[in-house]
Amino acid sequence: MVADAAPGLIMDEIYPLDELRRSEVLSELFFVVLLAFVALVTALLATAGVYALMSFIVSRRTREIGIRTALGAAPGRVLKGIFLRTFVQLWAGVLVLVGLVIVGILGARSLGIEGGRTLWLSGAGVAVVLVTVGLFGCAIPVLRALRVQPTQALRADG
Repeated sequence: MVADAAPGLIMDEIYPLDELRRSEVLSELFFVVLLAFVALVTALLATAGVYALMSFIVSRRTREIGIRTALGAAPGRVLKGIFLRTFVQLWAGVLVLVGLVIVGILGARSLGIEGGRTLWLSGAGVAVVLVTVGLFGCAIPVLRALRVQPTQALRADG
């Protein structure tokens, strides 16, 4: 049919449409897998950073925990005070994340792209991971500091 329509046209590479579509899908799949890998590595690095930061902040307060324990504060009250400050810091990060998600949704809508639900779900997942990792990063050093004798914590360099 092509030779009848355009006799001067040379056709040397003819492929079935299914094969062309398959190669296109494979190239897109490669980029999706690559993007997912980069996102996973980024999420792991961010998780390690949040854990390290929360762990560092709480471990720096070992002396304060020791003083509170030596003065007779109940361990539950000490935990409440430390976790309250941690919650404030973590929720500030979550609010920034919510703001970024809202900006992303508004930007996508202004460009005519629908994907708000996916953006909300991914933002919520990141927020849950952020809070969970932050709490674990805080809980482990706090429990370690509560096991330290008050006299040891008072002698520690602060």
